[in-house]
Parts: sequence; C-alpha cells; structure tokens
Amino acid sequence: MIKLQTLYTYLIDSQYKDISQLVLPQTHDVDPTKFGFDGWRHNPCFEGYGPICMATGQGTLALALMDRVGVTVDRTRLDAAYEFLVKGTGSNNYVWYAD
Repeated sequence: MIKLQTLYTYLIDSQYKDISQLVLPQTHDVDPTKFGFDGWRHNPCFEGYGPICMATGQGTLALALMDRVGVTVDRTRLDAAYEFLVKGTGSNNYVWYAD
C-alpha cells in the first residue's frame, strides 16, 4: 500500500492544475493559458506539448484503480481528469494534445 500511496502522490503532484507548474524556456512565446488544465502531459508548452489524452487516460485509470483497492483518491482530481478526456475526444473518437 505504501508504494501505491507514493504513486498516488506523484500523480496528484504531476496533474496539470495550475499555471505555476509550467517550466518554459525564456525564448518560448506560447501563451500557457491556452493549454488544458486537469490532464497529464510532457512539460506543458515545452516544445509545444500540452496535456495529452493518452497520458491523461493512463493517469485517470491509475487513480480509478487505486480508489478500488483502498487508496483515498481526491474525487475532484479524478473527475477533472475525466472531464479533460471528454473534452479532448472528438465525436470520431480522435484524441488531441491540449484544449
């Protein structure tokens, strides 16, 4: 259970929730507010990558499974990740990088 709690802490700390989490090169001129909150990603805005549905799907699944085995999961974080996945999936089931 300790390893799961460590993974949970990592997932919560790495979920993109706040603009202060960005690490931008000084020469980067992308507006960081255009990148999707609530998902997981490479470093948002770095090299043009914001949160992506594949990584967010994996993080969401991990949180949902942890919840089932007794790790106390912040439901608002899990719901935010689900909302990101819905927002990032088109009617043709195509998924994108950010919002």
